[in-house]
Amino acid sequence: MYLFEPAARPALQIVNDERLFPIRQVYCIGRNYADHAAEMGFEATPEAPFYFLKPAETVTHAAQIPFPPGTHKLQHEVELVVALKSGGAGLTEQQARQAIAGYALGLDLTRRDLQIANRDQGRPWEIGKVFDAAAPCSPLHLIEQTGELNQGSIELFVNGELRQSGDLNQMIHNAVALIQFLSTLQTLHPGDLIFTGTPAGVSDLHPGDEMHARCAGLSDLKVKLAIATQAPELSNSSSWTCFSSHTRARTSCAPCQFNSGNSVLACSTSASNAAPRSWLMVTRALPLPSWLITTSASRMSANFKIRYR
Repeated sequence: MYLFEPAARPALQIVNDERLFPIRQVYCIGRNYADHAAEMGFEATPEAPFYFLKPAETVTHAAQIPFPPGTHKLQHEVELVVALKSGGAGLTEQQARQAIAGYALGLDLTRRDLQIANRDQGRPWEIGKVFDAAAPCSPLHLIEQTGELNQGSIELFVNGELRQSGDLNQMIHNAVALIQFLSTLQTLHPGDLIFTGTPAGVSDLHPGDEMHARCAGLSDLKVKLAIATQAPELSNSSSWTCFSSHTRARTSCAPCQFNSGNSVLACSTSASNAAPRSWLMVTRALPLPSWLITTSASRMSANFKIRYR
């Protein structure tokens, strides 16, 4: 008997199969493509990989997902996802290969500004990787359908423009090696997913962007970032707070008006020292943590849009 009814277990759909793949744990491998490591300012090495975790609840099949709060630098990372049907500790190469249930195509969405800010302060950076719908996934293809995937193109288009392009054979550690490595550190289980890393080309996303991921032998993954979940009621504009570069502080901003056409607030305030195409954080007059105020105030733009919270 539970204190309350537990939520249903997250699961992946399976191609041409009525069964579902129950998700237990989500492992995400970092810097497993040399070109991506280089673009992030690191040198790729064949040493043991590193990883972080995402909750199973962040995996989604939804065709449209919300733009996450608290960030002005959301980025995409397209990845091959490996699903396990068995587990164990200290697996041999053969056992690791036999543990693979199949493959899917996934997106490791990242609040890069929050990740880097916390990393540079020596803090854990889950805040950059964990949020609602942070891991969109395609349906699972069983390995009996695909065979073992060690090569083949992997690409991501955003609004029809090619952003990421690579080949699975460019991974520093292939899927079997990753399974073996993880099993030396903790026991793996059926239902575990492994996001195997991303090729170069990660870049910024904005509300309304449409992502289209492709990988040889797998179903395409199409995801749209919603512009807004719900428009706010602005009966009194003075009840809103504007974090702007012209004040560098929390203040009311009379020019702020609601634009129902694009579900954002637009502010006509100009700032000569501002960077273009930034987002201004706006909230009702409630206390906010100093890190959010500082982050928001440092990246304002002239004739900027204001994203409500």
